[in-house]
Amino acid sequence: MVRVRGVVERAGQGAELSVIVPCFNEEGTVEAILRSVRCSLPSAELIVVDDGSTDRSQEIIESLVAGLELRSVVRDRNGGKGAAVRDGLAKATGQWVVIQDADLEYDPADLALLNEVATGSGDEDQVASVFYGSRYLHSGKSPSGHVAAYLATRLVTLVGWLLFARWLSDPLTCYKLFPTTLLRQMKLESKGFELCAEMNAKLFRFGIPIVELPISYHPRSFEERKLVRKTSFV
Repeated sequence: MVRVRGVVERAGQGAELSVIVPCFNEEGTVEAILRSVRCSLPSAELIVVDDGSTDRSQEIIESLVAGLELRSVVRDRNGGKGAAVRDGLAKATGQWVVIQDADLEYDPADLALLNEVATGSGDEDQVASVFYGSRYLHSGKSPSGHVAAYLATRLVTLVGWLLFARWLSDPLTCYKLFPTTLLRQMKLESKGFELCAEMNAKLFRFGIPIVELPISYHPRSFEERKLVRKTSFV
């Protein structure tokens, strides 16, 4: 069951950008990331989807609804990141939509720059494109990044090239900025983290241009990742 709570409609519904924040057991970071997103994107529609958290995440989100002008969507049971994103997408009113994880690995200031490039271009080809924030564009593995994650990304890049003859420096990035109508037309089906692979495959298959722009990245420590694995999305 999915419930929408504490919805605050922003003035001029139909914002330029809708930011979907799927959250599962992120009580330690969810407030900081939501405040950071609102600071970086003051006019964006901010939709937080709590995916059946068993910690204090939902309590924290509800306490921020009025102050940060959030739209809060609550899932009674954990359904996975893909399911949470689909629920958020169903509520989005913006012309563009992007996903923001509820941890602190990605900097919303980069998201603001990504949005500025996407929405500020008068080029019709750019308007028809999808914009990816790449952690590895022009730089390879980030200094604080994990070797295993970097190699896994390179493997996915190679598979994309072999199957579709399309090359991306960071196909697994969280920051994927879509025209909302396009993302809905893709009819996403993934429930978990395979969402990235589904998005990439459908964009490749239909020849949609993908513009990559560099972003910063601050991965969790090994100990934090062990904790996440114990309570991660299905």
